[in-house]
Amino acid sequence: WTVSYAPADLQSTWLGAGAISAGLGNGLGFSVAGYGVALGKSYSFAYTLQACVLGVFWVLLVLTPVVYLSLPSGETPELQPRTATRVGRSVGVSAVSASIIAGLGE
Repeated sequence: WTVSYAPADLQSTWLGAGAISAGLGNGLGFSVAGYGVALGKSYSFAYTLQACVLGVFWVLLVLTPVVYLSLPSGETPELQPRTATRVGRSVGVSAVSASIIAGLGE
């Protein structure tokens, strides 16, 4: 997503921010779970807290006006199906996605 939507001069910044936030989230999750268990709470306390926080973020995202979520240029980049070569074989990513979606409907 970042490679497709980030401005060319900010792609590395966006990728770095994503990597840093993932690391911080893991550290925070381990800390909450560790301290929670040390204080006598069940390990599921961390999962419950995470679900509540993510639920609040989801509600805020749903209530955010689309103007704040749109791309700065107002243009949608043309997304072409990409192919990944694996062990000498070319696999269309869009074909894999389509088969997964088709499987969900069954």
